[in-house]
Amino acid sequence: MDYETIIIKKEGSIAILTLNRPQQENRMNFKMANEMSHALEELDRDDKIRALVMVGAGKDFCLGWSGSEEYLNKSGLEILKFNDAAGDAEKKLFDFSKPTVVAAQGRILASGALMAAMADVTIISKDAKMGFPAINIGMSCMVALHYLKQIVGAKKALELVITGRILDSDQAEKLGLVTRVVSPEKLLETAMEVAKELANKSPLAVAFTKRANAAIRDMPIDEATQYLNEHMALLAVTEDGQEGLRARDEGRPPEWKGR
Repeated sequence: MDYETIIIKKEGSIAILTLNRPQQENRMNFKMANEMSHALEELDRDDKIRALVMVGAGKDFCLGWSGSEEYLNKSGLEILKFNDAAGDAEKKLFDFSKPTVVAAQGRILASGALMAAMADVTIISKDAKMGFPAINIGMSCMVALHYLKQIVGAKKALELVITGRILDSDQAEKLGLVTRVVSPEKLLETAMEVAKELANKSPLAVAFTKRANAAIRDMPIDEATQYLNEHMALLAVTEDGQEGLRARDEGRPPEWKGR
């Protein structure tokens, strides 16, 4: 499929997804939402891809949904269809079975901030700004609340959305929205280094870990422990689990099969 609003590039086992509407600050419109959903599905099914890096073209990573383009003079049904499409794209990123790394620069706002925060590893440039400011124009980033409360806690999530406060990079890191802050010139290089490291892990072990992390969020501790112990046993008897143990004992690099 040829894309108009995103670019997909593959470097070995790493896929790079670029949000490519720089003249519109990479705001998501209906076409971008649908193209992202399609691309993420395809990349998730591609066994040759072991990690995903997401970046934004131009000076800003993403300023969120394209409100004026998709909201002004539209019916409630039209707006709901766009919201569903955009939400589906974000959920596919959240549910992506392989490691995800976001490298974000400039302004990282609204759903752009949400997509950055929900990646497994979030790296932003030192001069970046991050926040959920829709409340300032009579709207709300309320869609982000469910994901944000899992990242920073319910009270902080509500504060971010209801105040629309913009954070600098150090504040975003301290709050837990990002995992690393680097200089602008090191942004992509660092993201690719992390992605290469993650791509060398057992794809099965990574998928099990991500799935378990999502499954235990609302479980009581006893139930979560039982779930994790059972899945650890399942992982241990897979080909990758057995290969990893043999390779360690034999002093050689493991050869992952993904099964």
